[in-house]
Amino acid sequence: KEVGIEETDDTDLIDPNWETEILHPDGNTEIWGAYGPCSSKTLKLRGPTYLTDKVKIASEETLFSLANMDIFTVHNRIHHMAQNEVSWFHQNRKKLPRSLFFLIVHLRLDSMTASVVQYF
Repeated sequence: KEVGIEETDDTDLIDPNWETEILHPDGNTEIWGAYGPCSSKTLKLRGPTYLTDKVKIASEETLFSLANMDIFTVHNRIHHMAQNEVSWFHQNRKKLPRSLFFLIVHLRLDSMTASVVQYF
């Protein structure tokens, strides 16, 4: 340990209400423009024989929970979304428990100069 440099414990920075205050609440459709995961009870997908019988079947539950989604205009390509300061994950990384695993899907729409980022 260097003299004059104090070590910080990351657990002091974690927001104790991270599940309700940082992550997007599941299924919140009351606010215009809000989004949330679909329930497998209401989502039906084309079955394996859909082209012949036109039967849709119930979906299985999702593998991951949607934490947040960003949609924004960009003028330069963004590499390494988790490390970029515009990223929701980057802005909230110190408030989230380190034990969480995130899958970040970054869809670059270069022709529209836009990005869609989903955080699971």
